[in-house]
Amino acid sequence: MAACTGMLARYFSRRALAMGPLRSWAARALILLTMVAFVVGAAVVAYQFMRPVGSELGVWRYVFDLTSVSVTMIVLGIFMALRLLVGGASGVLDFTAQLPVSHRERRGALLAFEATTLVLITAVLMAAMGIASTMILGPRGVLLATTPIVTGVVVYLVVTIAHNAGDLLLTLLGLRRVRSTVLLLVTFAALLWLNARLVSLVGAVSLPDAPGGRALIGLNLMPWLLHTYGPWAYVLGAGGLVAVLALTAVLTAPNAHPSHHRFVNLALPVRTSGPWGVHLAYALRNQHLWLGVSLAAALFAYLAGTASVHPLWSAALLSFPGMYHYGNTRALRILHPERGPWSIWLRMLGSQTTVVGVFLAAGFGVLALARPELLAGSSEPVLGTVAAVVFAVLVGSAFPAENDNPFSALLGSLVLALILAFVGILTGLLQLPAAATVPLLAALAALAAVVSVWSIHVHETRSRHDVPQALAV
Repeated sequence: MAACTGMLARYFSRRALAMGPLRSWAARALILLTMVAFVVGAAVVAYQFMRPVGSELGVWRYVFDLTSVSVTMIVLGIFMALRLLVGGASGVLDFTAQLPVSHRERRGALLAFEATTLVLITAVLMAAMGIASTMILGPRGVLLATTPIVTGVVVYLVVTIAHNAGDLLLTLLGLRRVRSTVLLLVTFAALLWLNARLVSLVGAVSLPDAPGGRALIGLNLMPWLLHTYGPWAYVLGAGGLVAVLALTAVLTAPNAHPSHHRFVNLALPVRTSGPWGVHLAYALRNQHLWLGVSLAAALFAYLAGTASVHPLWSAALLSFPGMYHYGNTRALRILHPERGPWSIWLRMLGSQTTVVGVFLAAGFGVLALARPELLAGSSEPVLGTVAAVVFAVLVGSAFPAENDNPFSALLGSLVLALILAFVGILTGLLQLPAAATVPLLAALAALAAVVSVWSIHVHETRSRHDVPQALAV
């Protein structure tokens, strides 16, 4: 399994880092500086907020109890994203077939990669509070700072075991072809259920001065264990629990690749030919689109019932296939050469926007019949969905994901999320008015378009072995 994990790491570095902008040391340094600025800025805010608390451990434990609830929701979201990105890419494991290892060992290596990704994302998100607790509490704050990360790993392993059990059950029931979609919807339903119970879960955590002491609600097991039984019990208990869950996850892993079909047999609504027909067929028949449709439909129904967020925001999930569009249509452009990077970008964006627009129109129709009062506030989710498509095409253009390579899409998504989060922090610090949201979003979308076209130009030039020295850095 160690050999497989090493090969996955090399595959990641060669297929993701070597094809996107991060092949340039200058781009890597810029992304690293952005990440450091994001973490340091958030840590300063957290330190200023928690400094009046001082060394009151009761308050700090309460804060990390609450953090464990939010971490659980974050992990469920990351798990779903990894299932979309990695779960359907059987080619990721195919290149390890020449090694003298079992399929379970290959699945274990993939689990190690997913767990590492989860730890890194959780560490970045929780770094601010962890740094603040360490600076204020000293060594006592270090263990508290690790509780969100350990909680994330435990939740991820539990969900993985449940996912493996569901996979086996659906296979025995003869639902092998649709098991990926069903399991994804079940996980999404669990996330929605947890979100609906968020207020009650937060209220169930005891306040620092509650007479009954710390409340154990399951999700806050790690901070509760640290507070109730001390550091050694926490270290040994958390280590033993993670080891047992990891072994169980490997042993319950499916013995075969997930059943995944890259395209669905769906007739095009109109007769098309040439490059536009290729792009439209890829956008409409892509299996990732229909996985996104199932999630978007479930989210649309949930939001329409709760009215907490406009239901049309669910269409933003349909932008996900745009991250694979450029990489997976590169070979098709050999059959239908296109004139230039702007033509390629416009056809990708046009086909993706057309498909997403059809589902937006269907959502408008449902709202007109069921919730007509919501039609007045539909401009923002429509603009946000179009912007999501533009950003998805940017990720796919800057980090081409050939053959549904999940590593490129994952890395590109993380880089984009980091940059957008940094822009969000700057917007908050500058206290821009709400009226500036739409112009700012339009400016970011325009910048994404320019960067997408430049990335396409670089990749197309390199594929023709005509690489200028300035672009080969």
